[in-house]
Amino acid sequence: MIPPLFGDSFRGAARPLALLLPGVVAYAPVTILVVYISIRAARPRLSLLVSIIGLVVTAGMSLVLIPPYGASGAAIASAIGYGAGGVAAWICFSRLVRGDVA
Repeated sequence: MIPPLFGDSFRGAARPLALLLPGVVAYAPVTILVVYISIRAARPRLSLLVSIIGLVVTAGMSLVLIPPYGASGAAIASAIGYGAGGVAAWICFSRLVRGDVA
């Protein structure tokens, strides 16, 4: 998709994009969950926790994956960070719905 749109100079971006996409798709519902957690459940600190978890996981994985794999490693690290943030958001949401979070 990238070379036909932007030319052969951008061919190297196709693989990192493909590696990043699963994380982006997994993180898509998090926006809705975070709005629910922050506004409806009045728990903005839990939304902050979701973001911090994603940040820490992304940073840690970046340190491990970027040196040996470059842009592909950065894409994988970001996808893993998105996944971690997504899992954290779903856990917070499900605990709020069940009433487990005080």
